Parts: sequence; structure tokens; C-alpha cells
Amino acid sequence: MSPRRPRLPRVAAAEPEVVAAPPRRPAARPAPEARPVLVEPTPPVAAPVEPDGGEVIDLRRAQRHREEETALHAQAHRRTQERRAASRAARSRLEDDRAEDRMRAARVAGARRRAPLPEPVPARQITGRSLVVVAVLLIAAVLVAPTARLLLNQRLEIAAMEQEIAEQERLHAEYEEQIRRWDDPQYVAQQARERLGLVMPGETLYTATHLPEEDTAAEEPAGGPEEEGVNARLPWVEGLWDSAVRAATE
Repeated sequence: MSPRRPRLPRVAAAEPEVVAAPPRRPAARPAPEARPVLVEPTPPVAAPVEPDGGEVIDLRRAQRHREEETALHAQAHRRTQERRAASRAARSRLEDDRAEDRMRAARVAGARRRAPLPEPVPARQITGRSLVVVAVLLIAAVLVAPTARLLLNQRLEIAAMEQEIAEQERLHAEYEEQIRRWDDPQYVAQQARERLGLVMPGETLYTATHLPEEDTAAEEPAGGPEEEGVNARLPWVEGLWDSAVRAATE
């Protein structure tokens, strides 16, 4: 829209003056005929016209004011054009971004369409075959349970017997060790001297009597009163045999 120009009052132009030629003077002698000289009218000077309100309007100031307004309108128009250009550029960038997004989405959708779809997995259902399998497993468990329990009991019994055999083997080893000791003449002589009070020919046996009671009480666990009574009642041969049997069985 073009800027609106202010209305200026019209100034009435002055009519041009026509200057008449001076009158001819009579000459004594006839002179050549003179041509009339026309004087060009001077351009009228526009005088300031006072309006009705009595205010004098300066044309130069009005012209300068109109030029300033025109410059302001041109500057505003230029700014408006710049804003419109920036808006169009932003709108163009936004449209480009949207177009790029649409193209990217189209590529992704095309890739998804080209990708193979996973095979559908059938839902798990209880069929007759599964019921038969479960029934067979239950029957097998019922039939195998007693056998498994019997097998476990046998395993436990075998372990107990193996432990008992190991104990008997240990006792047998101890008896073998005792028999080996009794095969040694020195061990037999030592046991005869300690248990029966026998000595070798040419030796003298000394026996301590009237020992303190505490010493007697300390020696009782080794021989035992029952063994002394048995040995006292039996002859020395039978007592020797009884001592050997006791030593072998202890």
C-alpha cells in the first residue's frame, strides 16, 4: 500500500503582466520602421498564503516531512519483506524436514514390509497324547517306587555290612598281632612272670608284701580281683592256659 500524501492548499498563480511598448516619438527625419519589443513575463513568486486559520505553511518543511515519511515507510516495507523472506525460508526448511521425515518413515516401512514375518507359534493345548504320556509316567512312578525303596534299603544294608566287615577285619588284625606276640618266647616269659609269678631256673622271685592300700587299689585294674581268684583256684598249668586264652580274647 502506497504511503498517503498530505493534502496541501492550492496556491493561486498570478496572471502574467504584459508590458506595452513605449509610444513612438516623432522624428525629424524619417527613421526606419522599428519592430515592437516584447518583454517576457517573469515567473510569479509564490507568496505564502495565509489560510483561514492564520497558519503559514512551509512547502520545504512539508516536502522534507513527506520525504521522511516516505523513507520510514520504505524502511518498514523493507523490514516487512525481510521478515516475510525469513518466514518463507523457515517454512521451506520445515517443509524440507517434514519431507525428509516422510521419506525416512517410508524407507523404514518398506524395510519392515520386506523383512520376513515370524512364523506364528501355536498355542499350547492339552491333547490326548500329553494325557497318555502323563498317565504312563504316573504308572511307572508307582511301579518303580517300591523297587527303588528296596534298592535303597539294600544299599544301606550293604553299607552297614561293609562297616561291620571293616570292624571284624580290624579285630582280626588285632588278634593276629596278639598271636604274633605270643609266638615270641620273650613275650611269653614276660607274661608268665607278670601274671603267674614264674621265674626261670636259677632266678629268685621276690614279692613285696604289706603294700599301701593306695598302691593295691592302683594295681587292681591291671589284674582284677576276679582274675586273681580264678588263678588261685586253678593249678598253675590250667592257670597258664586260662591266662593265654584271656590274653588272646582281650
